[in-house]
Amino acid sequence: MDRIEADAAAVTLFVRSSEVFAACSECDTKSSRVHARYRRSLVDVPMAGRRTRIVAVVRRFKCGRAACPQTTFTEQLPGLTTPFARRTPLATEQLVAIALALAPAAPAPGWPPNWACRAGRTC
Repeated sequence: MDRIEADAAAVTLFVRSSEVFAACSECDTKSSRVHARYRRSLVDVPMAGRRTRIVAVVRRFKCGRAACPQTTFTEQLPGLTTPFARRTPLATEQLVAIALALAPAAPAPGWPPNWACRAGRTC
């Protein structure tokens, strides 16, 4: 964790990975060749009654395997980021639980959608 900013309404955590290598999402080859860095902003569960936002600096790596179709890939921070997500897995899990609790009847077939279960959790 780099730093924390807090006020009466919100808490913002600034984080980055300390790992030197990341595994390619396609071929699982480890790489240390950083292609770029960017910030991801994620909503997390409330902390002490305040909105929580996580700003993660993530890196794009170049895959070192010549035969791999994935030339670059973004590192994922385990338990915190999943591809294309705007919320942490815990926040998504809680949101799905609230939606299911408020649903008037049994959920429709195919619910919850795949995006709600990306983190490998059973939904």
